[in-house]
Amino acid sequence: MKFHLSTSGYFYKRDRIKKLEKLGFTFRNYGAKHCDDTLIICDEIDIEFNTLEELIEFTSEWGGCVIDGDSIEIYDNYRE
Repeated sequence: MKFHLSTSGYFYKRDRIKKLEKLGFTFRNYGAKHCDDTLIICDEIDIEFNTLEELIEFTSEWGGCVIDGDSIEIYDNYRE
């Protein structure tokens, strides 16, 4: 099962991005001088699960996830 993976958040502090980088997300500087430690997420990535158990394990590790069709959103920030 292949999914497009995204996050609810757009802005992340440097200490929070390490785990997301392991999934393949990339970040860039936000650009505001008063936000030197804030990065903006650059992309969505694709992720593949071979079994339903792998998908369940992923959602358990990341907490709240929204699954819709072929997309998974890691619910780590406010969304409407």
